Amino acid sequence: MFMAGLLILFFITQQRTILTEELKKRGIALTRNLAYNCEYGVITEDGLILSELIEGIKKNQDISYAVVFNKEGKVLAASAEESIFQQFPGNDELKNGEVKIQYYVFEETGP
Repeated sequence: MFMAGLLILFFITQQRTILTEELKKRGIALTRNLAYNCEYGVITEDGLILSELIEGIKKNQDISYAVVFNKEGKVLAASAEESIFQQFPGNDELKNGEVKIQYYVFEETGP
């Protein structure tokens, strides 16, 4: 009985790890796609184009928010109030052609 409990615990933990990794991979793929599509809007700093692209990605139920920065770290478009994005780490300058993908995993706790 004890061994069966350990096996169940192992499989549950394994499945959770696999699902979390797949969700991260999906988020990274969506982010890379958004970054590719935003290239012109970032170069021209056209907030309207970027906002439309962000609204498109926000239709995906797994996306909580999206933000596009220029290479100096200035917010060009965001799906939420811009001030919350200033506190995230890594708003440093990017090199030409470099794409930075950041993701945050929030775990809910409580009743």
